[in-house]
Amino acid sequence: MGSKTIKRIIYFLIICLILAALAVDFYRPVILSVSQRELNKALGSAVSIEDCRFDWPNKLSFFNLAVQKDKVYDFKAGKIDIYFNLASIFTRTIPNITFLNSHLNIDLSKKSISELSQHFNQGAGGRSPIEGVTLKDMAVRVQSNEINLEARVSADVDLMNRAVSSIDLNAVSIESNGVIIKNALLKIDSNHDHGELTIGSIMYNKAQIQELNGIVHGRDTNIFVDFLSVKTFGGRLEGSVSLQLGVNPQ
Repeated sequence: MGSKTIKRIIYFLIICLILAALAVDFYRPVILSVSQRELNKALGSAVSIEDCRFDWPNKLSFFNLAVQKDKVYDFKAGKIDIYFNLASIFTRTIPNITFLNSHLNIDLSKKSISELSQHFNQGAGGRSPIEGVTLKDMAVRVQSNEINLEARVSADVDLMNRAVSSIDLNAVSIESNGVIIKNALLKIDSNHDHGELTIGSIMYNKAQIQELNGIVHGRDTNIFVDFLSVKTFGGRLEGSVSLQLGVNPQ
């Protein structure tokens, strides 16, 4: 293939991308309407999107998305970036969706958290076209019979391999089955083979543990705690222990 042919192909692709950007701007109302309708069908919830924009050459952004269902849950995102490339267009996949400035509130007071699935439309199943999801400082609040949670979380999730690549969780409060956890920090970086876990305090009935620290590492959907250090009345108690949090996907 000659250099002139290659240049013509490059020029053609550039023109196509420019036309695509102009088309997105021109058909913005249609894109917003179709997106809201499809999300409403998929989630079975009221959906609104304020605006969208094509960022040349590989990103479509939606602004001020809001999803609400029967006062059970509401989700808001200041911005959602949907990334794509030439290969993903042909394979009909989405390499990554990033949520920024987002908030999730789930209110299942006096109900089981398992009932949340009843408020979503159950699709036909199959493989998801979305390969990865990134959360950047999402505020999460959950109320239910089994667990009450208030936290902020950032994470990279590999949906293709069902694995969490990295996570940064800051939980102000977690309450479950009489156990109260305060100021829990969990951080696992994808660039390292281990991470850190710190908990301000754990309370159960009248018993209390303070300043718990641990070394953790993630594998697939599991998080393993390999080392623990706990503050006691006489100083600190240290030791090795292996705890597995999570369940392998079937």
